[in-house]
Amino acid sequence: LAWRKSQGLTRKQLADRIGYCVSAIQNFENGYNNVTKAPINPNDMKRFRLCCASIAGRVDFDWGPVTIRLD
Repeated sequence: LAWRKSQGLTRKQLADRIGYCVSAIQNFENGYNNVTKAPINPNDMKRFRLCCASIAGRVDFDWGPVTIRLD
């Protein structure tokens, strides 16, 4: 949450850039699924963090169905 805000991004903006829905961004930020209360799968969390790192580092990449947009 602090990182996203430091980048000047709303959840919606981040979701649009990395190909997740807004509720998924909230789940990642909380570390658990808001509905089931289950922890986020560690591999899913790594993928999310890599997407965020690409935005922070201003790096474009295409990860199969996910394309990171910097604009």
